Amino acid sequence: MVAETFHADVATISLQWLMLARDAARNEPMMAAMFFGLDAAQTEMLARADLRKIQELANSGIVSFRPTFSVADLAAAPPASRRPHLEVVTGRNNTPAAASAVG
Repeated sequence: MVAETFHADVATISLQWLMLARDAARNEPMMAAMFFGLDAAQTEMLARADLRKIQELANSGIVSFRPTFSVADLAAAPPASRRPHLEVVTGRNNTPAAASAVG
């Protein structure tokens, strides 16, 4: 029973990850590559994938996502309230301090 739940959970998370990555690949390929750790071929494949293909990949039994952080990254990460929000397209820093400096 635990294995069934585990596989179902992995398939659900994979489907969500793949759909988000596909949307990013279609709209902002460079952002998709950076945020999801995709190479050019993966980005292009996801951008072209239809829902059936995404579902096949999600249910393949292969985890579609992987951590891209290290233990050092976690230890050094600022609390969520102080984490900068970066605008990838414009390069603007959207932290509260940056916003108050502008306006």
